[in-house]
Amino acid sequence: MLKNAENASQHDEVVLGRKAELYRKRRYWVLRRGQDILFSAIALLILWPFLLLVALVIYIDDPHGSPIFKQTRCGRNGKPFQLYKFRSMYMDAEERLEELLDENEKDGPAFKIKNDPPHHQSGAHSAAHQH
Repeated sequence: MLKNAENASQHDEVVLGRKAELYRKRRYWVLRRGQDILFSAIALLILWPFLLLVALVIYIDDPHGSPIFKQTRCGRNGKPFQLYKFRSMYMDAEERLEELLDENEKDGPAFKIKNDPPHHQSGAHSAAHQH
């Protein structure tokens, strides 16, 4: 019984320093990062015509801004990073929000109404499939 308790404590080590753990498994993480970059590059090479078509559809539907939406988000350890995605809403959606708040069908920070006007036509289709 004591032997099992000793083995259990060896397997349940608590990693106190993330940097020490990353350094210990550095080769694994370097290979993993390389794999992420390689497969992302392959996906972009295969999908670029489709992505260009999506951007064109968004631009034709609402030519008042870029088809790419950029937002700063909070990442690991509070470090901010830039998120890029296709825009699904009109450029002035934030200004329209105040007018529509009393029609909100959700509680909390989420905003949802049937036939949401801040979404442009192609964006409403994509937003409907995100949930």
